[in-house]
Amino acid sequence: MSDHEAVGTTTAVPDEVAGHAREPEAAAAGSGIHLPPTSLWPITLAFAISVMASSLVLNLWPLIPGLVLFVLALRGWSKELLDGHH
Repeated sequence: MSDHEAVGTTTAVPDEVAGHAREPEAAAAGSGIHLPPTSLWPITLAFAISVMASSLVLNLWPLIPGLVLFVLALRGWSKELLDGHH
């Protein structure tokens, strides 16, 4: 077959080759992607760091609430991981 004849033809790719499982049993057998459950602690920690960093630009008053929030977020996230909620 020449290159001109191949234009417009499609080849079916089996789902298993494309990375999709056809049966739910295959997905339950561990072929899917494992994602951890959602948590608010990482975004809380990032917010605390940004509040503390803003104290470098604005004033020193955001440093204390940011530090308190940082410690609480770090403690909450580590407690969540150690308790097995991941």
